[in-house]
Amino acid sequence: MKARPAWVRRLITMVVLVAVVAVAILAYGYFRLTAEVDVGPVKEPNALDAKEADRKIEIYKNALAGAERGFIRLSEVEINSFLQRHDFGDAKTNAASAAMSSVRLVDCRLQLKPEHLIWYCWVRKGLFGWPVQVVWRRIVQFGRGKDGWVLETKSMSVGSFDVPTRLWPVVHGELGEIDRLFLDRLRWLSSLPMIELRTNHTSPALELRLYTYPVSKPETMRKP
Repeated sequence: MKARPAWVRRLITMVVLVAVVAVAILAYGYFRLTAEVDVGPVKEPNALDAKEADRKIEIYKNALAGAERGFIRLSEVEINSFLQRHDFGDAKTNAASAAMSSVRLVDCRLQLKPEHLIWYCWVRKGLFGWPVQVVWRRIVQFGRGKDGWVLETKSMSVGSFDVPTRLWPVVHGELGEIDRLFLDRLRWLSSLPMIELRTNHTSPALELRLYTYPVSKPETMRKP
């Protein structure tokens, strides 16, 4: 059998090398995007803290409606427990996921930090016909917009990949449907007089404070 010309052998070798490099790059990207993320010491949501959050928010709503001055304190675990009970139950998640094209919210956690919030979402998405799960992490801050409070995204990552700002619209286009589960809650927060992240005198743990009236400086007051 006649041997292939040298240029053909070189071309085949080059094609094979390019294919190997492309597969390696795709594999590297896949493992970075689907990497597990350590969320740190975040307590698991539970029924007791969900009940306590319900109690506090009911007090707050009544005080707000009655024009009473004060605030409530919500801990990190109370917020996550409240979200799990009201916005992330199986029925609501399944109903919302049914309306989505190819994404499903599997789990979520909110972490309180001194200057911002970290919002973790475990998302399952179809990729070339296969379900792939990723952790979508966003660092957000409360800001004052024209129509009330807004959550401003400061940074974003998927798995262990830090997403450049220019690619945020791409990620939102692929995963952003899950935010529809929390739209009602965000609209309610945006209308509140004052929101603050701080510690109190008895514990170094951060808490989310919801005031019934606008304040420019932190002050000590009786909660409603």
